[in-house]
Amino acid sequence: MRLFAAALLCTSLAASARAGALGETPVQMPSPYRPMSAAGNFTQFRPAVPTEDLRPLRHRWAFGFDYVPGLGGGGGALAQPNALSLRWWATDRLGVDVAGTLASQAVSGSAATTGTLNSYGGALGLRYVLSEPSKDLLVLAVMRGGYAQAAPDSPAQVATTAGFVGLGFEAFIPGWDWLSVEGSAGASYLAQQTAGGPSSSALAAGAGGTSPVDLSVHVYF
Repeated sequence: MRLFAAALLCTSLAASARAGALGETPVQMPSPYRPMSAAGNFTQFRPAVPTEDLRPLRHRWAFGFDYVPGLGGGGGALAQPNALSLRWWATDRLGVDVAGTLASQAVSGSAATTGTLNSYGGALGLRYVLSEPSKDLLVLAVMRGGYAQAAPDSPAQVATTAGFVGLGFEAFIPGWDWLSVEGSAGASYLAQQTAGGPSSSALAAGAGGTSPVDLSVHVYF
């Protein structure tokens, strides 16, 4: 009997040695807790997603009524729209405006400018979104340059070159994302040249040199 037990013990030891030689590993029961390695922690890391949520404006177009500086169309505290405008947003922050107008206006001034002004003009502007306080409100930096030509009944020709730099806003009508109302205020420079007469230039606070704020309306499509 003792001899039989010794034989079984020898057989078991031989099997264990053979398993170790073949590279076999004993089966381990899963542990209820297995700490994650440092490499595993790094792969699970994700950077915080920015909370900024700009209104999607990239490659959008808008058509509306805007302001060409130096052409008039205002007076007092508010410069009213005096031109047709086409807007294109290059990115969600940067937009480009092109405006043009052709109009007739009765004026009464000096002998050289009394009559009907057949005016035409154009403007090129840039706007940049500084912040978005709410979904329907943009705070903008606005730059605009314009040229206007007024030809009265007399032989005189009055040309105005104007530039504008300021801050503005664009507010979208709640529920009507395709319609916006906007305004801007800042400083403008106007240089006027009259054929056969003196030239003048002025730096003033305002949208076009005569009104501190200009107003415009645009329809997006």
